[in-house]
Amino acid sequence: MRLKWTVIGMLLALCLFAQSLAFADDDAKPDVFKGTIGQAAVVMSLYAEASWGNYFYEKYKRDIVLRGSVKGHDYQLFEGLDDDGDRTANQMQLHRDGTHLTGTYTSAKGKTLPVVLELVPSGSVPEPRPDLKLEADDAGKLLAGGDYNRLRLAGLQLAPQKKETFDGGYTIQWYLEPRSGERLFRLVAGWPQAAMTAINTQLEAEQFNNALASLGCAGMGQTPSEVTLERVDSQFLSAMISASWSCEGAAHPNAGVYGITFDTRTGQELSLNDLWWLGKGAKPKKDSDADMDYQDKVFAPTVVHLLTQWHPKEMSKPTDEDACDYSDPQVWNLVTYWLTDDGLELYPSFNHAQEGCQSDTDWAVIPYGVLEKANPALYGKLAK
Repeated sequence: MRLKWTVIGMLLALCLFAQSLAFADDDAKPDVFKGTIGQAAVVMSLYAEASWGNYFYEKYKRDIVLRGSVKGHDYQLFEGLDDDGDRTANQMQLHRDGTHLTGTYTSAKGKTLPVVLELVPSGSVPEPRPDLKLEADDAGKLLAGGDYNRLRLAGLQLAPQKKETFDGGYTIQWYLEPRSGERLFRLVAGWPQAAMTAINTQLEAEQFNNALASLGCAGMGQTPSEVTLERVDSQFLSAMISASWSCEGAAHPNAGVYGITFDTRTGQELSLNDLWWLGKGAKPKKDSDADMDYQDKVFAPTVVHLLTQWHPKEMSKPTDEDACDYSDPQVWNLVTYWLTDDGLELYPSFNHAQEGCQSDTDWAVIPYGVLEKANPALYGKLAK
């Protein structure tokens, strides 16, 4: 299962990018330390030369931003990115001696605690869940931090919650990751066992990816994703997932939506091109240059053409340049999507200033009759 970078994964990337602009170059690599602040177990990721990084308490797992200064082997670190708040911020004075970091933590209220940290050898932390396809960076490391996030993931557990049964006897069970508040479902009964196993593995990876992204967003309040099941039957399971976040260091709060859709007969996650292919010949690899070219030159213009026929009022070009312009093909070439009882619902992409334009587009649906003509093998009678 691929984490959708347009929403949850980008949450963490934006936060780290904002911090890196201020404190470190893109090629810098952090050192990872484990140890204690007082009696509390912590994990720290520290860019030694730039003297900035993040740390989390094992009990909570959520990132806290660090910044400060370094002189030789001595560090003065403050929590948070607000320079004006230095006098009232929690802070640490640390000294590095080889693989050891020791010193003092001083809270904003003046309480002091000893800090004892030990360097974690790079690459020494095993993958906690090698059975799951978790989001990786270009080097194949676990999303945004390698050993640092492996240590975070190692302590995450899922708690089973209520079950739901839908028409036809299809049953799911919800699971909660308590520290991030991320909830997601698993398939329990009503579908072929092999398909359920495949889908559940992908859903578990999705939930852990989302939890890691949420916990890695420093300064973020408890704003877990909301999951809405849009279609549940013998052929398809499709859900819409929405999220909002406000990472410390980012320019502004953000929000977004994405969908996940499975063929419940095979367990395969279905891409947009699987659900509705308008091209000729072989489908391009997802997110490749050829795929982007197809989206720009074939998919988006077709969407505008069809939606203009079906919804002329909504698709009319506005006279106010600040109004929502759904007639612009550019807002349809990076859509998110999910299946409903009526067809394939498309969710356009606007810039941050116009993100409200995305919230009222439930009319942007490609009916099953159109989808079946493009892919009769996938749809057929069950989809109607």
